[in-house]
Order: sequence, then structure tokens, then C-alpha cells
Amino acid sequence: MRESERCPAGRFPVLEQHPTASQLVKLHGAIRNLDSKIEHYRVAMPGRACTPGSAGATQDCKSAIDHGSARYAIDQQLREFATIDVMFLIDATTSMDPYFPAARQGVQKFVREMNTDGLTIRVGAAIYGDYETDVPDTKAMQYATIVSLTQPSSPDFGRLGTVTLYIDKHADNPEASFAAIIRTANNPYWNPNAGVRYIVHIGDHGNRVAGKTSGTGKSTLLEKYTESHVVEALKKNRIVYVPIAVRGTYRAENNQAFVAQANEIHRLAPSFAAPMTMTYRETQTAEERPEDRIEAVHKALVASVQIARSAVSDANRRIACAQDPTSGIC
Repeated sequence: MRESERCPAGRFPVLEQHPTASQLVKLHGAIRNLDSKIEHYRVAMPGRACTPGSAGATQDCKSAIDHGSARYAIDQQLREFATIDVMFLIDATTSMDPYFPAARQGVQKFVREMNTDGLTIRVGAAIYGDYETDVPDTKAMQYATIVSLTQPSSPDFGRLGTVTLYIDKHADNPEASFAAIIRTANNPYWNPNAGVRYIVHIGDHGNRVAGKTSGTGKSTLLEKYTESHVVEALKKNRIVYVPIAVRGTYRAENNQAFVAQANEIHRLAPSFAAPMTMTYRETQTAEERPEDRIEAVHKALVASVQIARSAVSDANRRIACAQDPTSGIC
């Protein structure tokens, strides 16, 4: 029977040793009892696997070796996507004073309730403020890592309760949020084997416009960072940006800037940024109760990370399908 007639169903499973005989010789040389070096057996499908084409022809045939290599690559990707780093980046300027306790407690609740079944997850937290000088620089800014990436069960998240908010030397409303995202993305603490990396950004006010001062306070600083610089850092480090807007000390221009800038980052790099999540309505007039603020932040965290994770999983599925249409993932 021709192979084209029996593909793909005509391949019969056999047991295949790992490492193979040739690999064992390379690894251990011509020694006796090489069988003792066999690690395991796996079910293999010898021959070629083909997808049927028109008029009975075959197309896209893969040898068993090619097929196994593609499946191994997919399995490796799936393992990586089960390894997750999440860094919370929280605005710690004085405008956040009404909301920082809610942000802190919302994050702590989210971490406590995090479902880690089948996953390797590390979580951490950093805070930021504004630039320390009149020159924009990611290394000369108010920034601190409060909790290094660690297990969700770690008691270290209690340190968020000891944070003192930053006093802005520029005495204006915009923050150095772009510089903070870039600095977080470029930090060396990310797991190189993590297939999913998140920066979950919680803040109220946006960044200055590049090439301009804020126009308020004592600031003479000319901003140099833009949404494009943020996207560049996210892509370089394979990080997904998850923005969450809180009301804070509401100033329409600055709050709206946070939302607009997050939306622009998402527009520029939809594969590296989740859609904006807001915890408040701009039309609201009454202040929320503290417990409502905590719940709003917690719900936003759950929703935002789920959206981001779904997008990443979908991208991973498309990659796997492209590599091997017969993988069963498609």
C-alpha cells in the first residue's frame, strides 16, 4: 500500500527508548550494559504523517523525527507557559494617599487567593514616584522593590504595609510611570524560563508628555520617555503589561492621561499589553468606602490577569498549531 494511502492513520505505535541507541553511544561511549542507561520508553509513531490534499494527494508530510521534534518544542512551550512571574508596580506618590491602602490590600488579597495548581508562580511588588533630578532617568527616580519575586505564600507582602509615600520634588501631578515600567521590565530578577511575565501597574495619574514640562508646580523637567519606549522594553523582555486605573486624588487631566497612555501602549503592542481596567467611574461624585476600594482593586486584578493570560494562551495555541497542525492542540 502506498504511504499516501495509509497516512495519517496507517502508522502503528511502537515503544521507543530514550535516549536512543546512537545517543547512548555518544553520551557514554562503547561500554557494556548500555541498556541500564535507558531513562524511559515512550510511544512513537514511525513513518511519515501526512495531511490529505486534493484528489487523494498528500501534502505537509512529516517524518516521525520531524513530528517528534515539533511536539517536543510544543511541550517545552507549554511547560514555559506554566511558569509565571507577576510583578505588581504601584504608584506611591501622595496623590495615591486615598487609594494606596486599598491597592496594597487588594494586591495582598489577590496573592493570598492565587490559584497555583499546576503552575510555578512567583510574585513581587515595586513602588514608584517621580524623578529625583531635573533629568529623566530610570536610574535616578523614586523607585523601590518592596517584595522580590517569590512564592505567593511568602509573608513578604506584609512589607507593603510599611511603605511611606514619596514626596515629589517637582510638586506637580504627572508621575514617572513610563520610566518605572521600563525599569521594572529591565530588572534582572525575571525568571529566564518563565513563559509568562506580567507587570501589573496600579496608578492614578499618567506620565508627562515627551518633550514638555508638566506646566505645573516647580517642574522644569522635560520628559523624554514615550509609550514607544515602554513597548520596546516590554517586547525585549517578553513581558505583558496589565494596567489598572484607580481614582486616587482625582484630577481629570492627569487621570485621563493614565488611561489614554495605557490604551496607546495596548494599541502599539496588543500582544504585550492587556486592555485598560478601571476601578472607578469618572462621573461618580461620592467617595467610595475603603472596603469598596479594596474590592474594586481585587476584582480588577482578577479580571485583568485573566484577560492577559487568555491572550497569552491563545497566542501560544496559535504558535503550536503553526508548528504542528497534527498536534491535537488546534
